[in-house]
Amino acid sequence: MTGSESFSTALKTAKCASYPGASVVPSHPVLGVPSISRVKIDAPIKFDSKEIAHVYHFGAASTGGDSITYFPDLKVVVMGDVFQQGMNCDYAQGGSMVEWPKTLDSLLKLDFDTVISNRGNPGTRTDLEAARKRVATIVSTAIDLVKEGTPKDQLIAQINATDATLQANAFLLNNPNRLDAFYEEISKAAK
Repeated sequence: MTGSESFSTALKTAKCASYPGASVVPSHPVLGVPSISRVKIDAPIKFDSKEIAHVYHFGAASTGGDSITYFPDLKVVVMGDVFQQGMNCDYAQGGSMVEWPKTLDSLLKLDFDTVISNRGNPGTRTDLEAARKRVATIVSTAIDLVKEGTPKDQLIAQINATDATLQANAFLLNNPNRLDAFYEEISKAAK
């Protein structure tokens, strides 16, 4: 048995005990370690039978696999890429601008004051609410513009023209592939 096979077996065993419904997919082609498939996660982390944290995956945001760790006693959430300085949507990794506000809505049901992001300084619940509003406004504006017939090559400029503080281009990193995916997702949502 190779090292990655041993790791895979151990991970499968741990996953079955900790996360019902979670599964391991084939080894990563470069690292040789298994990847975890996307699942809805709602799992407590306990120490001496006391819950000290809770891991959630509410849905797609920056990617399709962003998890959030909540520390209820501290009123802290650790967000990864769901909320960060320079937020961007990575469609190739399952990200979704349309789903992102819904993911944040689920998160905002938790009782927390402090947000630890992947990059940047810690933030507050108010910061997260503002980020949620920004993403939702970009999405709703894009849907309205697509319904009005705005072509793909003008969409981002038109979104930013409605409110320069939205900086919709930052979510797509000025990447043509991400613009294609964004336009496709918005077009479906506009129907």
